Amino acid sequence: MKTIVLTLIISFILIGIGRTQVNYQSCNGCPQEADLSTPINAALFQYTQAAAYNTGDIESDFDLRRAGVASRWHKGLDLRNHGQGPDQQRGDAIVSPEAGTIVQLDHIGYKNIIIDGDDLDYGYGHIFSHNDLSDDIPYWRSGNFVLKMDEGINGVPNSELPCIINLHTCIAYSTEPDRTVIIPNNQNCYESLITTNQINERAAFAPIGGSRSNSSDLAVHLHLYKFRDPGNGINRDNCMDPMFDMQDPETDFEIKISFNNDIEDRNFSNWNSNIIEYPGSQYNTISLRAIMENAMQGIDTSRYTNVIHNLDSIQIFIKSLFSSSDYEVIEGPYYRSEFILHASENSPMYPANIYNHYGDINTTGISPFAYRDYIGFSPFDNYYYADFVTRIHSDDPMDGG
Repeated sequence: MKTIVLTLIISFILIGIGRTQVNYQSCNGCPQEADLSTPINAALFQYTQAAAYNTGDIESDFDLRRAGVASRWHKGLDLRNHGQGPDQQRGDAIVSPEAGTIVQLDHIGYKNIIIDGDDLDYGYGHIFSHNDLSDDIPYWRSGNFVLKMDEGINGVPNSELPCIINLHTCIAYSTEPDRTVIIPNNQNCYESLITTNQINERAAFAPIGGSRSNSSDLAVHLHLYKFRDPGNGINRDNCMDPMFDMQDPETDFEIKISFNNDIEDRNFSNWNSNIIEYPGSQYNTISLRAIMENAMQGIDTSRYTNVIHNLDSIQIFIKSLFSSSDYEVIEGPYYRSEFILHASENSPMYPANIYNHYGDINTTGISPFAYRDYIGFSPFDNYYYADFVTRIHSDDPMDGG
């Protein structure tokens, strides 16, 4: 009977954590109804001083998550100020972390704005509500912000572009500068404003909302994107993890490992069981759990006040216990023993199809737990490498003897 002795090393790369560089200002008295637009001539709302989102405000992290097919690979962070209670941030102001140029402003369905910053190329999703502008809805006001079409180019049909007017500063933001927008019957600004595509550092430029391409809003929150190229818009290959820009402290991880075990039970405890199937042509699964150490529960069991699951990659290195060779990733028939989440500038996505399926005992991939609702306190994600074939010597008769 043969005995196979293996030595494994698990390597992982972290992204810094702490407070985001994106701030918000809370609105005092802003209406929270998704289908209610404040009249353009109503008085200004009052806002608090700017505050930063922190780790306890994270509702959903970057990478794979348990959601509908369209949002299975989450392209950024969902953020909500939990101190205000559920769904109470409508009309709050998003405050720019630095100066930049507006390169995209989508005003239909899922409304978002993308800014090419000096250093931070960010996008901000779910602004305003699902209600679109039309002949019956010439503008939409949320807090002190108005979404409205400009006057277009004289003599050019359908040349109007959307803009966002801050009624407190009387600045009209657009992807194109030097265009005219009319805001009649308001108490705060001149009726005619000239647009700019420039945003200053610490400027309040858009409201937090719940817009989506549907007939109703999502729960109000901010979706924060980070882009490789802000000009290429929102797509999986162009999006990185905004946590890369967060400040310390870092999160420490405990890595637990098991062979050929389904570890989906969050109370699984049969760790370090290293039974590898023989003969060597048999596929084996290495099951890993990356646990955030000393995680403290936030407002509910899927939120954390002091840590974040901020892994960019996990690699499994292996060599024989009696070998003098270097450790290497496992080269399976189909996959190497590594998971790279495409979270930072130069990290590719690996496996290339990791975004469209969940990992399990029979499937190489990730099974996300850390920010899932309604499953209990689970400060970890599971990783399955199901492509481990031990490859016994070519002369071995493969008869189990």
